[in-house]
Amino acid sequence: MISRVAHIVWGFETGGIETMLVNIVNYQVISTNVTLIVINDKVNNALLQRIDPRVEIILLSRKVGSRNPMPLIRLNTILLQLRATAIHCHSYTIAGYLLPHLRRRCLLTIHTTFIGGMTGKALRKYKRIYAISKAVQSMLREQFAIDSKLIYNGVDFKRFESRKLSHDTPRIVQVGRLIPEKGHNLSLAALWALRDERWQFDIIGSGEQEAHLKLLVEQMEIGDRVHFLGNRSQEYLFENLCKYDILLQPSIVEGFGLTVVEAMAANVAVIASDVDGLSEVTEGGKYATLFHSGDSDALATVLEHMLREPIDDEYLYNIRSAALDKFDIRSTVKQYLTEYENIANQ
Repeated sequence: MISRVAHIVWGFETGGIETMLVNIVNYQVISTNVTLIVINDKVNNALLQRIDPRVEIILLSRKVGSRNPMPLIRLNTILLQLRATAIHCHSYTIAGYLLPHLRRRCLLTIHTTFIGGMTGKALRKYKRIYAISKAVQSMLREQFAIDSKLIYNGVDFKRFESRKLSHDTPRIVQVGRLIPEKGHNLSLAALWALRDERWQFDIIGSGEQEAHLKLLVEQMEIGDRVHFLGNRSQEYLFENLCKYDILLQPSIVEGFGLTVVEAMAANVAVIASDVDGLSEVTEGGKYATLFHSGDSDALATVLEHMLREPIDDEYLYNIRSAALDKFDIRSTVKQYLTEYENIANQ
């Protein structure tokens, strides 16, 4: 019997992990008690407000890089008091700060194929590990000899409005943090090469590369066609993603590709790089047009073709149906709840 689930993250800013986690806790709290613990003080309050009020939210407000042990001592104290059936961590380093007694109930979801400082020693502190894609699963097996269970991320398909028609001036969008790994510079380079074509490009998100990307737009003299919209809520995407014709996802590294699934839910055509996570989500290009990662000329070629050819609406509706079978949030939640039950019964 599941008594309580505790989810733990270091921070809660805008990103794929946080968006996924909001969706998961909002559905899990329908059938069980849920606590979300955010360790650091990096928090997006608008995102927190999207969480169902039945979810208990605990903010430890630790300063990033702080050596003050009190927030981590408080974390352990809270977990001992909660007596959660499952402690679900969303960063591989968290268990290293927990008491050995608590680790016996610690589960970990790995959200990326980026290894960074990840070590087998840190991963083996968890009772069970989950991978959000086969690409992540393979990385864990090949690099650390770690077996994991595949549970795909999911989105709430029922909340997304569907694209109704194409626009005379094609509307293109890229959604995600403005960081090098997301490849916004590739999108701009490809669109600049097609500046004689009709298009409008919106960039949704914020991050460390914002000033650099705005400077690129200015140097390319395409500022009248490129718009930086900043962060937008998932509710905004539910209602407005359908107003675009094409979503770009030219990531250099990607463990899954939540925005690609969101585009599928909204019947929006997708152009994505062929990195492992995106190739897997799109079934090797069956549900999107893929180009060789890092190659802006290849991206420009597929963009030009898509801009000149009418979008096949029936094809996009079929894509949505196929994606719904694999990536619906209800399936994700059900699988995790089953895992928690298994932990409780052991």
